[in-house]
Amino acid sequence: MDTYPAQQNRLYQVMKNEPGMNEVKTETYTPGLLAQTLVAEMPEVELAVATVPPAAIYKGVISSGNRNTYASPQFADRDYFKVFSYPFTEGNQNTILLDKTAVSISEGMSLKLFHTTKNVIGRIVRFENEYFNGSYVVSGIFRQPYNDSQPFDILFNYQLYLEKRPEIKDWANGGPSTFLIIKSGTNLQHFNQKISKLLRQKRQGSKETLFIQKYSERYLHGSYENGQPAGGRILYVRLFLIIGIFILGIACINFMNLSTAKASGRMKEVGIRKVMGAKRISLIVQFMAESMLLSFLSLFLALLAVEVLLPQFNQLTGKTLTLDFNANLLLNLTGITVFTGLLSGSYPSLYLSGFSPALALKGKLTNTPAALLIRKGLVAFQFIISILLMISVLVVYHQIRFIQKKNLGYDKDHIISFAKEGKLNQNFTAFISELKTIPGVINASYMYGNLAGGISSRSGGFSWEGQAADQTSNQFDYLDVDYGLIETLGLELKSGRTFSRDYGADSTSIIFNEAAIKAMGIKNPIGKTVNFYGKKQIVGVVKDFHFESLFEKVKPFFFKIEYENGGNILIRIKSGTESSSISRIQNLYQNFNSGFPFSYHFLDTDYQAQYASENTVAMLSRYFAGIAILISCLGLFGLAAFTVERRSKEIAIRKVLGCSQSGVFHLLLAYFAGLIFTAIVIAFPIAYILIRKWLNSFAYKISLEWWHFAGAAALVVLVASLSVGFQMIQVSRSNPSVSLKE
Repeated sequence: MDTYPAQQNRLYQVMKNEPGMNEVKTETYTPGLLAQTLVAEMPEVELAVATVPPAAIYKGVISSGNRNTYASPQFADRDYFKVFSYPFTEGNQNTILLDKTAVSISEGMSLKLFHTTKNVIGRIVRFENEYFNGSYVVSGIFRQPYNDSQPFDILFNYQLYLEKRPEIKDWANGGPSTFLIIKSGTNLQHFNQKISKLLRQKRQGSKETLFIQKYSERYLHGSYENGQPAGGRILYVRLFLIIGIFILGIACINFMNLSTAKASGRMKEVGIRKVMGAKRISLIVQFMAESMLLSFLSLFLALLAVEVLLPQFNQLTGKTLTLDFNANLLLNLTGITVFTGLLSGSYPSLYLSGFSPALALKGKLTNTPAALLIRKGLVAFQFIISILLMISVLVVYHQIRFIQKKNLGYDKDHIISFAKEGKLNQNFTAFISELKTIPGVINASYMYGNLAGGISSRSGGFSWEGQAADQTSNQFDYLDVDYGLIETLGLELKSGRTFSRDYGADSTSIIFNEAAIKAMGIKNPIGKTVNFYGKKQIVGVVKDFHFESLFEKVKPFFFKIEYENGGNILIRIKSGTESSSISRIQNLYQNFNSGFPFSYHFLDTDYQAQYASENTVAMLSRYFAGIAILISCLGLFGLAAFTVERRSKEIAIRKVLGCSQSGVFHLLLAYFAGLIFTAIVIAFPIAYILIRKWLNSFAYKISLEWWHFAGAAALVVLVASLSVGFQMIQVSRSNPSVSLKE
């Protein structure tokens, strides 16, 4: 999580709500002049800084001498370090952002370029990308915080950004993020009301509104639906917190059951101590102390396990968590341990200390109906949690599999993508022509944006023939593309044609998806015109395809022919020739774009990256479910052991009278059948409600099937059978005469 202790309680980020055709979209990008305007016009603002966070569009190559590598830049206002805290190895953070020709680089970047972080100040580096080509002086070296959610390699002056991108100064455009330090005592509700109307005042006709969110909450509370907060990563934190509490509860229940199941071994100890004058309170304290000792021993072993397993956990989740023994952590761990010890030891201590001395010395166990009901209820609770987890694991697994296998409307396999940068911006046409001659290359094209995770461009001021008076919100997503992109992606035409040089430049042609045609309400669209920076003719309609994640429904979208500096080149490669084809592509790339490293990625990998959180949740859920099931087995084992001990004479008599082992097995299993059935009846509706709510976060999802629930129930029955079966084996080996003599 991003936290900056110096100003954390008063640090806010400005957010923007942007009305669309069917929803309100919440964005983090704001007009370029917003920060300085807020400082000048809003007395509640102590400091305001604009930053342009790392983005693929600004990624470039940084070089020094013969060494070069890719770097992700960030642009920041001069007061940036009065708001955000970064440790500096070299340089004065109060002055490094005053010069447009100076940059700061991360320690990692300094090591890549200079193999050192010493005596680097004053050295010259060159940066090349679409907008910011030039030589810069290194004025500082910073250490990247490990918990920064948007790491960057090089820090530029924000005024340089405005100089190279003057269109950002227009209130109709956006790009930077804006952060504020709000003065103490500010009424935040009143301040939000003031800034909500600011964009309407600066740009006539604007329907966009602004509001602020506490920056320390952005990482965990970053999701919005229709302009309203809708959770975010905090949902996963709460989910695993609840699961952790349930697993801890199951463990406490097991301790209670196992302690009471083995109570007969301590009956005489309790009886003798009571005869010798021990009060019940002293026995309770003794048993609670034993429970507390086990709890703290468990804490010590748990910390050892965390220390050993944390690197593997970080690798699985892609996080950089550390075990930092500060006062707050130690206090919380102590509190949890004490609570666990008290909770797990409460029932056994009350149960054991309540034995009658006479009955205890005779070895007779007293079992009231209430005690048996409590014990059964605790085990039923274990199975309810286990069933919930098992159903969840099954559904999450099949939803993730559904996402991975769903037909997206385009073929994402065997396509590689890399940036169009450097000299490729000047000799792009020749490069594409050469690419298509490489054996194994099926097709090659270009697009300005990225399919996986959303499109970078959105239209404004869009109109068409026959537009209704109430169709005023008309922002469509779109891509600037080259000829052949539709064929490269394998998109399917519904009507019309694709872009083709056979029809001239085709620069005034446009191709929509089905959702756009439906939203516009156009009948027989081929040949009709729309207005988007001039008249354009509809030449084709492609079937709907998923250019966003499956959390979103397919939105109105169009393609147009246009070339810009930057963007991505896409190449479809024949299956089975990936290695040789990519090697040839790399050689061609280096011939056309020497000095720039060849860095490519597969389109299907980008697609899967959209669901990294869901994949992590699915994986962790399997581990948690496995742990819960294992602990539940121990709980059932404890209750089975207690049941066998309590009914030992009954079982012995049945065996003497000729009852078989299978008969004893069914006798014990029947005892637990009611518990399992009760757990299933309670768990199924709860699981249905919770899983349905999670599935509803996807626009495209699986259906809940009966076997999701039946499979979990079958597994519970199997676990119960195995646990009871183990006890049955022990009973079958015992001599009935021993139990009858007791």
